[in-house]
Amino acid sequence: SGVLEAPSEVDEAVRTSETNNWHLAHCGKESISVTLHGATNLPATRKGNMPWPYVTVKSSSDEEKKQEAQGVTHVSSEPTHSPTWEEKVTVEIDAEDAGHEAVTLTVADKITKEVLASYKIPVRYLRSFHHYHFRLVLVSIGQPNTHLDTCGYGGVALFHITCHLLASCRTPDCSFPSCHREALKARPAASPAVDVITITFPDPSMMAFDVPRVTSQGYPQVTHSGGPPEKPTWNSSFLFQGRDGATLFSDDTALVIEYYPYQAISQTGAENMPKPLGYSVLPLTSRVYRSLVAESNRSGVQVDNVPIQVTSGTTHLPL
Repeated sequence: SGVLEAPSEVDEAVRTSETNNWHLAHCGKESISVTLHGATNLPATRKGNMPWPYVTVKSSSDEEKKQEAQGVTHVSSEPTHSPTWEEKVTVEIDAEDAGHEAVTLTVADKITKEVLASYKIPVRYLRSFHHYHFRLVLVSIGQPNTHLDTCGYGGVALFHITCHLLASCRTPDCSFPSCHREALKARPAASPAVDVITITFPDPSMMAFDVPRVTSQGYPQVTHSGGPPEKPTWNSSFLFQGRDGATLFSDDTALVIEYYPYQAISQTGAENMPKPLGYSVLPLTSRVYRSLVAESNRSGVQVDNVPIQVTSGTTHLPL
């Protein structure tokens, strides 16, 4: 079988991924955003040629109605079995149909439009507003399993950022920067910036999508990679959800931003996991909350010149 959709033009793909940062769906709709990092062990085409892959994202109702995919990535820069995309695509479904809808991620070949791998995720397995980090593994008999690495909230740049809430420094004489410095030292050498959940296909388990209880480190979220190295930009947004937004702000909570060197997904094995180059800490006090909810700041608050703490062993941070 094959697909009808052609890959996106690179300029349009970049524009979409950089500006689609809104966290609310349109009225009456559910929206699922997926960041496609890369894949490994993609099969050859039927004629034995190296594939030139891209990804389409559509809902199960789109498939039933034979409609085109709502999201299509650009094609990889060259034919390869291990492509990198670093691109976000979004699919919308009718809210009333969410209970029986699914999102299908299909990796296809540019030349032949052959399907190289396909992954179907039931929407009912996903928690609203939660940011997942998945490694989707398609189990194949007689050939290597194909891996697709995604971030769901739904590569030529040099840096990406991990952002998370920290609420573990509770002693009066402990400042957040020093606390986080100690936490980084205590982190195992091969510890990833985020925990990647492996999901096996074609029959994924609903239990694999369970969201654990919130820890003191919260749920880390990752930006797209950014550049240039002299002054990288990201234009990414994050959402930290709580039953009561005010509870995220107290004298012992902070927003922690970690800066990592960019590596393609195929290079991020445990033996060469990138170390953070540095980090920034923004205390989230009750005073900050009062400032955010003030009528004069309804459009948001901009914080300039945030200090960057350089991690041990890093001589400089090119920012």
